[in-house]
Order: sequence, then structure tokens, then C-alpha cells
Amino acid sequence: MPNLEGVLEIVVREMDLEDLANNFKNYKHIVEKFDVICLVTNSGGMNVRKTHRLFSLLEPKIKKPDFYIIANFQDFNISHVPEKVEEFFRVKTYGLSAISKKAEKEIYEILIEIVNRSILKKHNTPKKVSEESKKEEDDDIIIIVD
Repeated sequence: MPNLEGVLEIVVREMDLEDLANNFKNYKHIVEKFDVICLVTNSGGMNVRKTHRLFSLLEPKIKKPDFYIIANFQDFNISHVPEKVEEFFRVKTYGLSAISKKAEKEIYEILIEIVNRSILKKHNTPKKVSEESKKEEDDDIIIIVD
């Protein structure tokens, strides 16, 4: 992967935030293996508040992963800017307009930055993972959509 020297594989999973928050005990064994949890939210006022409520239920139950927010719908005039969402959640937030022609490139750049911030810097050196340990130590990013 470009800009991610030493990373052999990244597993990205998608989950429903409301289901995860309300049924955490069913997912705990999976979530404990994640390195990153990235919440994707509609940046409109009511949606941000709903996502924050669910995040507040989930955050105290999770110890290992770093949290990030992707504030989608930045193309709407009524959306909160990423800085405002970041201030509200106290979590690093990125803005995105998923319908933009540049959305694919932007999400890729966001994920690269997240991996660099939360995985590579923690390890301090490029990871060398054997095939045996790779099964248990994949770098997992979970994308949770609200």
C-alpha cells in the first residue's frame, strides 16, 4: 500500500452503530480485536446528536481501539463542519461528501491518515508479521455507519 510501508493487510468492516451500541455483548469479542473504530455520521444536527448518544453508550465499553469520526454530507448547507463535530465528540473528525467526484480518493486518504496515526505510530517501526501471527494480528478498522 502506498504510504503505509510495513502494513501487510488492512481489514475494513462495516457495522451498524445502533445495533452495536444496543447489543454490545454480542460483538464484544470482535470489537476487542479492532485497532480503530471510525464512525460515519450524517453531519446534520439531529443526526449528529443521535450518533453522539450512541457513541456515548459505546465508548466506555471499548478500551483498545482509537475512535475517529467521518462527518458525511458536507455538501449540505445545514451540515455541521468537521471542526464543530470534532469539538462535540472530542474525537478527531474528517469531513466528507460521499457523492463528490473526489469521494473515493478522499476516503482513501482519510483511511491512510488514520492508519498512520493509530497503527504505525503506535508500533514505531514497520510491522513484520509472520503468516501464523497474521491471523490474530491483522490491523482492523471498523467503519460504523449511523
